[in-house]
Amino acid sequence: MTEWIYESPDGGKTITRRVFGKHESTQQGRHIMVDHDQWVATSELIKIARRMYKERCLRYEYPALNEMWEQYHTMLKLVSYGD
Repeated sequence: MTEWIYESPDGGKTITRRVFGKHESTQQGRHIMVDHDQWVATSELIKIARRMYKERCLRYEYPALNEMWEQYHTMLKLVSYGD
């Protein structure tokens, strides 16, 4: 059975877990808690960040795309009641 150690370098805002006894540099498949019971692999978060960066570059390159993106997010905020 795998034993986990939970760490929070920022006082509880972010919680990470790793296999007990393994250091970060030797561990594969590190996971980060993104919600109470939802864990996401670090590699998946990196993919998401890369995709977001590419999307931001496209919005910068195509102002019309950026305008539509801003309208979408404005509508999303209006219908989500501030969530």
